[in-house]
Amino acid sequence: MHENLAQENRFLSIDELSSLLHAKKMSIYRWTSQKTIPHLRMGRRLLFERSEIEKWLETKRVAK
Repeated sequence: MHENLAQENRFLSIDELSSLLHAKKMSIYRWTSQKTIPHLRMGRRLLFERSEIEKWLETKRVAK
């Protein structure tokens, strides 16, 4: 049962990602069109793998 929950939370929708990052959906659409954020396209739907987004965010970290 826990495996199913992990699978369900593996991908984020654009709404979920927007909320998580506190970013406008238009910004996320721009990042996908520029291929600067990891994503999957399923027809017209965009999906974002949570682990890939976490890795991507680490590359955006600014050194102190």
